[in-house]
Amino acid sequence: PETDAQFRGQLDDARFRSIVNAVPAAWLGEETLFADTEALRDAYVAYLSERLANSTVFVEEAVRARALLL
Repeated sequence: PETDAQFRGQLDDARFRSIVNAVPAAWLGEETLFADTEALRDAYVAYLSERLANSTVFVEEAVRARALLL
């Protein structure tokens, strides 16, 4: 939980945009679900932002799973 809080403070839409923009267009491939490469990049940023907004769900599940193993 502490690590989640720490990294939540370091990640935001601007950081995600910077990361996604660093991916070469050739690596994104020929995606037909989006109008263009920029729309695909927008979708990745939205996806990552949504995951970050719900990170506590993943952290809680990881803590629960670890407790079952111990």
